[in-house]
Amino acid sequence: MQDVIEQFDAVLSRSQQAYDESIRTIAAGAVAVTASLTAAFQEAGWSGTLAVTFSAASLFANLLSFRTAEADARQTIKRARERERRGLFESTWRRWTGLFNSAAFVLLLAASVCLIVFVSSAS
Repeated sequence: MQDVIEQFDAVLSRSQQAYDESIRTIAAGAVAVTASLTAAFQEAGWSGTLAVTFSAASLFANLLSFRTAEADARQTIKRARERERRGLFESTWRRWTGLFNSAAFVLLLAASVCLIVFVSSAS
């Protein structure tokens, strides 16, 4: 059982870290690009405002995903140590993590679309 705990912890940690870093980098980049384009074009308009809003919301969903993944890992390790197999490989925390990961992706996609509309309408 200890092997399962160590493997689960290592895989979850690497996967979540890589995903979180990429979402944070992309969303922060979208905010920075939109802000610099707004300064260049003198106005954000609805699409620029939505691009920043969706990017910030994506960052927030990513942070929530990080917290739920931590809670899931702690709960899984605790159950494994207690040798409680029920709920070891599925949990409410894991579902929330998946939901927040999906939300971060969709929000980032929406921010990208708004950023494209903003750039095309401003130029």
